[in-house]
Amino acid sequence: MRILALTNEKELIAQIEEEIKRHSPVEILVVSDGLELVEEQAIRRTSVILLDADLLQERLIRLATILRNIDSHCKIVLFLSSENLPLCEKVLPMGMVWYFTKPVPVSNAANLILSCLNISIEDPG
Repeated sequence: MRILALTNEKELIAQIEEEIKRHSPVEILVVSDGLELVEEQAIRRTSVILLDADLLQERLIRLATILRNIDSHCKIVLFLSSENLPLCEKVLPMGMVWYFTKPVPVSNAANLILSCLNISIEDPG
């Protein structure tokens, strides 16, 4: 299973991926720009996309519209700083699943992504 991420915070994504892999074999493919993300999504049709709203700024709205046109069922999770919350308010009605303000809690983000993928988190104890 593959997830797409558009962010420059590769260490954060690596930590989230490591946490998810404790429950399911998932790969997070990090892309560097919106065009690459759109191309990958058009080819792969991933179930979940992670977007860094701080990186995208006002382009977030346009990109979210394009992603919704490619696959209206894809779940989109936003990462953003608190000063960009107004951007979040603009795209949440478009079907964004959730957002996390930075610093992103790795465990919470991983659990949300697992939930989006319909993967249950088994208690090892």
